[in-house]
Amino acid sequence: MMIKADSLEEMHRFAKQAGGDSWLIVSQNENYPAGFTLGDEDGAAGTTLKMEMQLLLETPEQNYYFANQYQDEELYKEAVSKLSELMEEVRSETVEPSVMEARLHQN
Repeated sequence: MMIKADSLEEMHRFAKQAGGDSWLIVSQNENYPAGFTLGDEDGAAGTTLKMEMQLLLETPEQNYYFANQYQDEELYKEAVSKLSELMEEVRSETVEPSVMEARLHQN
């Protein structure tokens, strides 16, 4: 069974509760609009960069899942900072989005 976490902070709490027996799987994806060129300041006008983060925390008792899509770059940077802290405390692995989807369907 899998429990959906509402925030990165909640995932952090779940990881602390599980102790050293937890495993964090991380997937991050940045979707640039079609035709968007990095460094092309004029090309980005009016477009939205979507940044997605998915986390799967596997523990002996329970699995926990968190996903969020960010359209505000500052909020995304803040989330990445929190994720980095979590990854320092828990064994972790970064995977492609397709691998994460396959892993989620196993649970």
